[in-house]
Amino acid sequence: MVPTSPDPAFKCRLSHCAGGGGSGGGNSDRKKVRTNVKFRHWLKSKDWKLLQVSKGAMADMVVAISAVPENSLQRYVIYVKTGVYKKYVEVSNSKSNIMIIGDSIDVTIISGNRNYVDGWTMVSSATFGVLGQGFIAGDMTFENTTGPQKYQVVAFRSSSDHSVIYRCAIRGYQDTLFSLSLCQFCRESQIIGTVDFIFGGGTVVFQKCQILVRKAESDVTNPTYLGRPWKKNSRMIIMESYLSDAIRLEGWLEWKRSLYLDILFYAEYMNNEPGADLGGRVKWPGYHIIKDSAQVKQFTVARFISGDTWLPSTGVKYKDDLAI
Repeated sequence: MVPTSPDPAFKCRLSHCAGGGGSGGGNSDRKKVRTNVKFRHWLKSKDWKLLQVSKGAMADMVVAISAVPENSLQRYVIYVKTGVYKKYVEVSNSKSNIMIIGDSIDVTIISGNRNYVDGWTMVSSATFGVLGQGFIAGDMTFENTTGPQKYQVVAFRSSSDHSVIYRCAIRGYQDTLFSLSLCQFCRESQIIGTVDFIFGGGTVVFQKCQILVRKAESDVTNPTYLGRPWKKNSRMIIMESYLSDAIRLEGWLEWKRSLYLDILFYAEYMNNEPGADLGGRVKWPGYHIIKDSAQVKQFTVARFISGDTWLPSTGVKYKDDLAI
């Protein structure tokens, strides 16, 4: 898919719903407005300053993605005020180092309903898609509101290298979060879906996140597994996590009988009950119960995504090693 430019109405709609600032074309109104935005302690000071406008007033508008400089080496911060914005956003490869910040989860929401049944591909169904490297999102929600009856309904798609999702919610049904490729980090966020709702070829660490399974229908709870090998060389490790009793005893599900079961790498390490009981787990060649911490250090933030080399510059909290 060739990335498309954001809908021009995105800027206008967000600015209008934000309740101030007009189209963002001039400075005269911007100098007069102030907001009561609380200081986001996780922002580095230089990034917080980018949210300020002349004479110390706080930004009171949203800038369209299309206005971001091409291939920027500096952080470009976009503040999205409280509201539900029913638009589709595509951050192209040339738009790097964008930081988009809302007022909080459940308050700033970007919402869509594209889906497979209505003619969208899995890639193009995404409400929010990002390719440009160094992307950061904080304190907001991305959602696809299409129900479970229309198959693939991506809420957030990322192939942004060295990107971060922090204190966000990503909500959908099937295929909610599509980590398409490259290196990503997700912290203190909530991912909600039904089937295969975190997937893709990206190298990602989820730390202090909630991963929640919806009921497929109002009165039916899905049988819940930790994962299944949708493609070759599937790799996933669940470590130092709380697993609820919604998890099936076997833990993992085959994709098509024995396909890929000998070339996957699935593992569990030091998880908490009640869903962490290992007694009834699958007996696949590629499944491992790990007891030695030395074996899982390769999956920590420091080593798996080389987080110590790039996460400090984002200002986002992270733990580079094991919790224990």
